[in-house]
Amino acid sequence: MRNYLRDQAGDDGVLSFSDFVRHALYAPGIGYYSRDSLRVGRGSGTDFYTSTTTGPVFGRLVTAAAVKLLHPREPGEFTFVEIGAEPGKSLLSGIDHPFAETTVFRLGDTVELPKKAVVFSNEWLDAQPFVRLRFTQGEWREIGVQVDGENLTETYLAGPQPETRKLIWELPTPTSEGYTLDLSLEAESRLSEVLNSDWEGLFLTFDYGKFWEKLITSWPNGTARAYFNHEQQANLLDRPGEQDLTCHLCWDRMEAVMREAGLSKIGLESQESFFMHWAKEELAEIISHAPGQFDASRNALREILHPNQMGSAFQVLWGVGREDAG
Repeated sequence: MRNYLRDQAGDDGVLSFSDFVRHALYAPGIGYYSRDSLRVGRGSGTDFYTSTTTGPVFGRLVTAAAVKLLHPREPGEFTFVEIGAEPGKSLLSGIDHPFAETTVFRLGDTVELPKKAVVFSNEWLDAQPFVRLRFTQGEWREIGVQVDGENLTETYLAGPQPETRKLIWELPTPTSEGYTLDLSLEAESRLSEVLNSDWEGLFLTFDYGKFWEKLITSWPNGTARAYFNHEQQANLLDRPGEQDLTCHLCWDRMEAVMREAGLSKIGLESQESFFMHWAKEELAEIISHAPGQFDASRNALREILHPNQMGSAFQVLWGVGREDAG
């Protein structure tokens, strides 16, 4: 991977941080998400687990919530589209559902939506490249990665990339020396590309993020992190292609993309609140058919909903609308 990174760098051996993340995650055959290996789960060799690894309960809850959010439109008119599913996996596999059909796009696939769709993703947007900025000596500067043989180190770019320049204008000056901001402009672009296609229905994504004000005032070390063998790693540049790289989304900016795409009834809720609000009948049904204290369904519900587990760690951003698309 380091030889590949050197080939992608400029004559000075420097990559933008976003390009480094892009290659580390998606370089053909050797990037974290493009190599043939198991990443998500609880077993040996995996790096993290998420709501989709809790079993069919999560899929049942998502289905119930989608049907309620679509009402009064009939779910049988819509295709359930899953974006970012792991290889060989899909949310609704083996689950009875009311949708016309299902379609799955893996990370890195080109997404094309059918005319009527329920668009679902889980930790898709946080798997996109991100920029890294730092306030130093009275100005915001964009961080890059210096590739020197086997050594990778952070450095400053000579100037911001064109797509980053506008973002810098929006940042507070002055602020604390060394304050770092990680932001995925590419996640915003990917979301915009998908939502501005010719479709109508429901969009919902499960992910983690923070509001703009928090990102620029309360997280001086940035939100970027790496995961390897279920442990958060201190060095983002270590093990390129072998560890996951991610940062928090900015919910304000994601909501703006959805409004610009014409979605209405936009909501943002914790995962716990979302299911308690939109899938409470299904929750009751699952509980009523889980007779034992250690029943797998009850354990899955506890992980999905408990505030100390995934219930508050993940948020759900959703939007309904575009009935007049096309």
